[in-house]
Amino acid sequence: MTLTNKGTAAINITKMYVGGQDYRDFSETNTCPSSLNAGANCSIQVVFDPLKTGTRTAAVYVEDSGGGTTQYFTLTGTGD
Repeated sequence: MTLTNKGTAAINITKMYVGGQDYRDFSETNTCPSSLNAGANCSIQVVFDPLKTGTRTAAVYVEDSGGGTTQYFTLTGTGD
C-alpha cells in the first residue's frame, strides 16, 4: 500500500499498527518517516501468516497530525 500526504504541509505520523479481529494473522512493516512532507509518499507492506483456517480480517491503522479521523486499510485473507 502507499500512504500519500496530499496536503500542503508536512504531517507527523504518530502511530501505525495492525488491529482488528484477527490482527495476529497480519504483520506490517513500512518505509514511512515520522514526518511525511507535503506531496510525499511511503510504502506499507503487509504479510499474512494465518493462525487458523477460514477468512481472517484486520486493518492497518495510521494516526497522524493531519487532523480528522484515524485512517485505515482493510485486510482480508483466507487461511488454509
